[in-house]
Amino acid sequence: QGAVAREREVLLAEAIETLPADHREVISLRSLSELDWGEVGRRMDRSPDAVRVMWGRAVRGLGRALKGHA
Repeated sequence: QGAVAREREVLLAEAIETLPADHREVISLRSLSELDWGEVGRRMDRSPDAVRVMWGRAVRGLGRALKGHA
């Protein structure tokens, strides 16, 4: 079980690295650091709505990248 979990972590990290820099950043700030949309927007110098849209695109891109590993 531990080996499977570690393999998933590696695949996720590799998939994140394939994303454009701004998509990696929004995933990191929102999903990993669990910041609210306002703080993510401030850190990325964008509106909360803009980072919400960007996050959605980043998650879809991450899904496509992970699908290639399946």
